[in-house]
Amino acid sequence: MYSVATIQVKLCPFQFCEMLVEKFNFHHYDSWKRKSQKKDPRLRHSEVQSRQVVNLLFAAYNGDLTAIRRMASANQNMSIADYDGRTALHLAASEGHVECVRFLVEKCGVPVTPRDRWDHTPMDDASRFCRDKVLHFLSEWTQKSSNCERNSDVCGSYSVS
Repeated sequence: MYSVATIQVKLCPFQFCEMLVEKFNFHHYDSWKRKSQKKDPRLRHSEVQSRQVVNLLFAAYNGDLTAIRRMASANQNMSIADYDGRTALHLAASEGHVECVRFLVEKCGVPVTPRDRWDHTPMDDASRFCRDKVLHFLSEWTQKSSNCERNSDVCGSYSVS
């Protein structure tokens, strides 16, 4: 056992507390701040991950590009899927949100052909719900990507701006 007397603290107690509060969210109102990157020690990792999935998929479903950009800038995994294997790209394509689809593919680099539990890709969803602009974008992107893979010496590092 260690006693407090044997442990040397190099910070004063106030500095330690300030550093602790900067990193962790201990108050209910801290979570209301939009850009707060604090960790909530009251939540389990699975709860945090579930919230991230729900928030990302909800933003994609609603076409909320601002929220999607905020999540991407916070280094969130933009390819995460729900229990059915549906990704943000699936939902954005299904709802016809071409700007969200474009951002997820071009800026975030999410895979274009993930399959959900029904073996559908985002392109399948766009086709089924007659989202022509999304379907056109995804088919062009897929074609460019496959051409680039075949001609890797010409494309080098392929990126679309």
